[in-house]
Amino acid sequence: MAVLRFYVDEYTTSSDIFATFESIANVSSKLTNEGFSYPNEFWLAEVFYKEDGRQVIVFEFKDDRKAMLVKLKGIDNG
Repeated sequence: MAVLRFYVDEYTTSSDIFATFESIANVSSKLTNEGFSYPNEFWLAEVFYKEDGRQVIVFEFKDDRKAMLVKLKGIDNG
């Protein structure tokens, strides 16, 4: 299984606890728009804070190759 990490602050404009939920929803929605099926092909694995204070959301993917394509292509956060 492949793992992709996303920074919460790149997928929300909120700065409160709602930012976590908004980011998870935004990333999940963008992955679904790319053709992935939640929770069959990807799912939320964990949410944590790095030492520098940035919050990270982690998704696991069933197919390593598809996950690598997402990583290389990137997800539009605008």
